Amino acid sequence: MNHYQWLDKYFPTFLNSIGGNFDHCPGIVVAHGDKFYTYKFMWKDAGVPFAHGVAIAFLTYLRPWSEESEKVEIGDWVISVYTRFREKLREAEES
Repeated sequence: MNHYQWLDKYFPTFLNSIGGNFDHCPGIVVAHGDKFYTYKFMWKDAGVPFAHGVAIAFLTYLRPWSEESEKVEIGDWVISVYTRFREKLREAEES
């Protein structure tokens, strides 16, 4: 499953589980799914699966996470918060 397929299937559940509302950003996967290839190997080296990294990176477009991440480089921010979101991402995959 590529990251687009993963995001289509699991991102809405993940986002809703952390207090976001996917109904407010239904086109995010199509519009921004290609923006994060630069970080693929950086995230892999840090133990962040690419699809998980992209899902977390999408949060930088959404409040309140956009405010939290605005002064940090996206790739680094994803790594720094991965442990906070890892269980919710795994739960989304199990749903």
